[in-house]
Amino acid sequence: NESSLYNLINQYSLIFATAFLLIVFSLIGLRFFSSKYILVFVLASLIVMVLFQSIQKNSNENMSTVQSFENIRSSGSPYLLYMYSDYWVGCLTLNPIVNRLESELRNEYKLYRVDVHSVVGNHISDLISTKMIPTFVFFDKNGKDIFIKHSVPTKEEVYEKFRE
Repeated sequence: NESSLYNLINQYSLIFATAFLLIVFSLIGLRFFSSKYILVFVLASLIVMVLFQSIQKNSNENMSTVQSFENIRSSGSPYLLYMYSDYWVGCLTLNPIVNRLESELRNEYKLYRVDVHSVVGNHISDLISTKMIPTFVFFDKNGKDIFIKHSVPTKEEVYEKFRE
Protein backbone atom coordinates (compact mmCIF):
# COMPACT_ATOMS: atom_id res chain seq x y z
CA ASN A 1 0.00 0.00 0.00
CA GLU A 2 1.48 3.34 -1.11
CA SER A 3 0.08 5.21 1.90
CA SER A 4 1.67 2.74 4.34
CA LEU A 5 5.04 3.12 2.64
CA TYR A 6 4.77 6.91 2.80
CA ASN A 7 3.89 6.76 6.51
CA LEU A 8 6.83 4.44 7.19
CA ILE A 9 9.29 6.75 5.40
CA ASN A 10 7.68 9.81 7.01
CA GLN A 11 7.91 8.45 10.56
CA TYR A 12 11.45 7.07 10.33
CA SER A 13 13.12 9.70 8.12
CA LEU A 14 15.90 10.42 10.63
CA ILE A 15 16.95 6.77 10.70
CA PHE A 16 16.75 6.40 6.90
CA ALA A 17 18.74 9.60 6.30
CA THR A 18 21.41 8.61 8.83
CA ALA A 19 21.75 5.11 7.39
CA PHE A 20 22.00 6.49 3.86
CA LEU A 21 24.68 9.02 4.84
CA LEU A 22 26.68 6.40 6.76
CA ILE A 23 26.63 4.05 3.76
CA VAL A 24 27.64 6.79 1.31
CA PHE A 25 30.43 8.14 3.51
CA SER A 26 31.66 4.62 4.23
CA LEU A 27 31.82 3.70 0.55
CA ILE A 28 33.62 6.94 -0.30
CA GLY A 29 35.90 6.57 2.74
CA LEU A 30 36.97 3.07 1.73
CA ARG A 31 38.74 4.61 -1.26
CA PHE A 32 40.92 6.77 0.98
CA PHE A 33 41.11 5.08 4.39
CA SER A 34 41.52 1.59 5.78
CA SER A 35 38.46 -0.36 6.84
CA LYS A 36 39.31 -0.06 10.55
CA TYR A 37 39.04 3.77 10.31
CA ILE A 38 35.72 3.42 8.52
CA LEU A 39 34.48 1.06 11.25
CA VAL A 40 35.49 3.58 13.94
CA PHE A 41 33.74 6.34 11.97
CA VAL A 42 30.53 4.31 11.66
CA LEU A 43 30.52 3.37 15.36
CA ALA A 44 31.22 6.96 16.43
CA SER A 45 28.43 8.18 14.14
CA LEU A 46 25.98 5.69 15.64
CA ILE A 47 26.92 6.79 19.16
CA VAL A 48 26.40 10.45 18.21
CA MET A 49 23.02 9.59 16.67
CA VAL A 50 21.88 7.77 19.82
CA LEU A 51 23.02 10.68 22.01
CA PHE A 52 21.29 13.18 19.73
CA GLN A 53 18.13 11.10 19.82
CA SER A 54 18.12 10.94 23.60
CA ILE A 55 18.62 14.71 23.88
CA GLN A 56 15.90 15.53 21.33
CA LYS A 57 13.37 13.00 22.59
CA ASN A 58 10.06 14.52 23.58
CA SER A 59 8.49 13.29 26.76
CA ASN A 60 5.03 13.52 28.16
CA GLU A 61 4.71 11.75 31.45
CA ASN A 62 1.05 12.87 31.68
CA MET A 63 0.00 10.61 28.83
CA SER A 64 2.03 7.45 29.14
CA THR A 65 -0.83 4.91 29.04
CA VAL A 66 -4.08 4.48 27.16
CA GLN A 67 -5.88 4.81 30.51
CA SER A 68 -4.21 8.18 31.19
CA PHE A 69 -5.35 9.35 27.72
CA GLU A 70 -8.90 8.21 28.44
CA ASN A 71 -8.80 10.00 31.81
CA ILE A 72 -7.67 13.23 30.15
CA ARG A 73 -10.28 12.74 27.43
CA SER A 74 -13.07 12.47 30.00
CA SER A 75 -11.77 15.33 32.18
CA GLY A 76 -14.29 17.86 30.84
CA SER A 77 -11.59 20.27 29.61
CA PRO A 78 -10.73 21.01 25.97
CA TYR A 79 -7.11 20.30 25.02
CA LEU A 80 -4.75 20.11 22.10
CA LEU A 81 -2.87 16.92 21.27
CA TYR A 82 0.40 16.94 19.31
CA MET A 83 1.26 13.64 17.65
CA TYR A 84 4.89 13.40 16.56
CA SER A 85 7.72 10.99 15.95
CA ASP A 86 11.12 11.15 17.63
CA TYR A 87 12.48 9.55 14.45
CA TRP A 88 11.28 12.19 11.97
CA VAL A 89 13.53 15.16 11.34
CA GLY A 90 10.55 17.46 10.72
CA CYS A 91 9.08 16.81 14.16
CA LEU A 92 12.45 17.41 15.80
CA THR A 93 12.79 20.77 14.06
CA LEU A 94 9.26 21.74 15.14
CA ASN A 95 10.11 21.34 18.85
CA PRO A 96 10.92 25.04 19.47
CA ILE A 97 7.74 26.16 17.71
CA VAL A 98 5.58 23.66 19.61
CA ASN A 99 7.27 24.68 22.88
CA ARG A 100 6.42 28.33 22.17
CA LEU A 101 2.79 27.45 21.35
CA GLU A 102 2.57 25.42 24.55
CA SER A 103 3.82 28.34 26.64
CA GLU A 104 1.39 30.73 24.91
CA LEU A 105 -1.55 28.42 25.66
CA ARG A 106 -0.46 27.42 29.15
CA ASN A 107 -3.02 29.59 30.98
CA GLU A 108 -6.07 28.39 29.06
CA TYR A 109 -5.47 25.11 27.23
CA LYS A 110 -3.25 22.11 27.84
CA LEU A 111 -1.09 20.74 25.05
CA TYR A 112 -0.21 17.05 25.30
CA ARG A 113 2.50 15.36 23.24
CA VAL A 114 2.26 11.74 22.13
CA ASP A 115 4.80 9.78 20.09
CA VAL A 116 2.97 7.88 17.34
CA HIS A 117 5.18 4.86 18.03
CA SER A 118 3.99 4.49 21.62
CA VAL A 119 1.04 2.35 22.69
CA VAL A 120 -0.94 5.54 23.38
CA GLY A 121 0.07 6.95 19.99
CA ASN A 122 -1.14 3.82 18.20
CA HIS A 123 -4.42 3.94 20.12
CA ILE A 124 -5.02 7.60 19.23
CA SER A 125 -3.96 7.09 15.59
CA ASP A 126 -6.56 4.34 15.29
CA LEU A 127 -9.14 6.54 17.02
CA ILE A 128 -8.68 9.50 14.67
CA SER A 129 -7.79 7.35 11.62
CA THR A 130 -4.51 9.02 10.73
CA LYS A 131 -0.85 8.09 10.89
CA MET A 132 0.43 11.36 9.39
CA ILE A 133 2.86 13.39 11.42
CA PRO A 134 2.97 16.00 12.67
CA THR A 135 -0.70 16.01 13.63
CA PHE A 136 -2.45 18.39 15.98
CA VAL A 137 -5.83 17.21 17.25
CA PHE A 138 -8.24 19.56 18.96
CA PHE A 139 -10.45 17.80 21.53
CA ASP A 140 -13.50 19.54 22.95
CA LYS A 141 -14.64 19.34 26.59
CA ASN A 142 -16.58 16.14 25.77
CA GLY A 143 -13.42 14.38 24.52
CA LYS A 144 -14.50 14.49 20.86
CA ASP A 145 -11.92 15.38 18.25
CA ILE A 146 -13.26 18.55 16.62
CA PHE A 147 -10.41 19.48 14.30
CA ILE A 148 -7.27 17.82 12.95
CA LYS A 149 -4.38 19.77 11.44
CA HIS A 150 -1.13 18.41 9.98
CA SER A 151 0.92 21.52 10.72
CA VAL A 152 1.51 23.72 13.76
CA PRO A 153 -1.54 25.87 14.49
CA THR A 154 -1.19 29.46 15.57
CA LYS A 155 -2.35 30.56 19.01
CA GLU A 156 -5.22 32.44 17.36
CA GLU A 157 -6.25 29.33 15.44
CA VAL A 158 -6.37 27.31 18.66
CA TYR A 159 -8.56 29.90 20.39
CA GLU A 160 -10.84 30.12 17.34
CA LYS A 161 -11.33 26.36 17.11
CA PHE A 162 -12.09 26.01 20.81
CA ARG A 163 -14.63 28.86 20.68
CA GLU A 164 -16.61 27.21 17.86
